[in-house]
Order: sequence, then C-alpha cells, then structure tokens
Amino acid sequence: MLTSNDVILRHELKRHHKKVLPIQARTWDSEIAVRAYGMEYLYHETNRSIQDIQECLVGLEKTPLNEGAPLESRIHQGIQVIHKNIERLDVLVHKEPTNRRYNAKIRVDQLKSDVRHLQSSTQSIKNKRQSLELESLNRERLLQTKFTTNAAAAGSSDTSILIDRALQQQDGLIRSNKSLDDLLGQGQAMLENLKDQKNMIKGFKRKLLDISSTLGMSNTVMRLIERRTEADKYIFFGGMFVTSVIVFLVILLFYMKLDL
Repeated sequence: MLTSNDVILRHELKRHHKKVLPIQARTWDSEIAVRAYGMEYLYHETNRSIQDIQECLVGLEKTPLNEGAPLESRIHQGIQVIHKNIERLDVLVHKEPTNRRYNAKIRVDQLKSDVRHLQSSTQSIKNKRQSLELESLNRERLLQTKFTTNAAAAGSSDTSILIDRALQQQDGLIRSNKSLDDLLGQGQAMLENLKDQKNMIKGFKRKLLDISSTLGMSNTVMRLIERRTEADKYIFFGGMFVTSVIVFLVILLFYMKLDL
C-alpha cells in the first residue's frame, strides 16, 4: 500500500519529470514502485536502464568529439543507478519465496553480467574517442609546424654538432672493439700456454713414474712426487682463475671508461 509520503513523492516526481534525465526520473519513481510491486518492478526497471545506456553508447559513438560530454555524464550516472538497483535486488532476492529464489538469483546474475559488459563497452568507446582526440591534436600540431628544406638544414650548426658526435662515438666503438680483440687474443694465448705446461707436467710425471718403477724408488719419494703434482695442478687452475679475473676486470674497466 502506498503511504501519504509516497503519494506526495509521486506528485513531485510528475511535476519535475521534464526537468531531469529519464534514468533519474525512473529511479525516483522506483522508490515508490518497489514498495508497491516488489522485486519484479525493480528488475524490469534496471533492465530498461541498461537498454537506455546501450542506446546512449550508440549515440556517443556518432557524436563529435567536442560534444560528447553530456552523453558521457548521462552514461556515468545511469551506470551508478544500475549498480544501486542491483545492490537492492541482491537484498530482495533473499526475501523471495523459496520456490522463486533460484530463478530470481539467475536473473540478477544476468543483470550483473550485462552491466559488466556495458562498462567494458563504455571504457572501449572512451578509449577510442580519446585516441581520436589525440590524433586530431597531433594532426593540428603537425600542420602548424614549420618545415625547412634539406639545404637549409644542412647548414645548421645543430646538425653539424650531431654529426660530429656520431663520428666520435663511432671511432670510440671501433677502438674499443680492436682493444677487446687484442685482449681476448692475449687471454687465449695465455690459456694455450697453460695447457702446454699442463701437458708437459703430465709427461714429466709419466717419465718419473717410469724411472721410479725402473730404479725401485721408495714410497716416500713417490708420495713427494704426487704431492708436487697436486700442487702443480692447483697452481695451474689458480693461474687460469687469476688470468680470467684480470681479463674480466680489464674489460669492465674499459667499458666504464667508454661510458664516461
């Protein structure tokens, strides 16, 4: 049953209906209708609001860039109203009879899906309009730019400075590449030398083993030889490690100087 306050509110709504947006007018009217008709009225009202927003989006796509603010505001307000209606529908679903509650929840979930799709379409159209507006702005700036001939630009001091810097940078890169090649060559030669020394030490070891087996050297002497061989191995790998570190530090220092 409508109360006296509802009757007064409906009277004021009819008196000011022409001065407000259709979505806002229906929102005020739904405050009374929901009390009288329940969830069914609010569902159909929300669905109709979604259709209105879809029509506004179609109109917004066809509206010139500088005239779309009113429609964008109307769409924003309409989506806010739809969200409020859906929140109320979530509450009203639990007040429905048990045999109707499941179907009512499905209908509300469908409204939620529709409004998400509506928000996605709205954002897509806004992004498209912003992109078109940016393109238009860039086009105007480009048309206002003053261009010069290549002959005039060739005599510019700025162009000469840029060319000199590019040449200096190219020369520096060539020198750095040559230095790196020399450094890598030296490192490779050192590694080859270490490999030769390793092979030589292995040969000495084999000869000593042959001699010791032939002469019957004592076990003590053999152990000393093995210890020396182990120490030589550590020296060999230590030398390789130190050489690698030196090569790395030289390369790092060279690039640091090049960046400066």
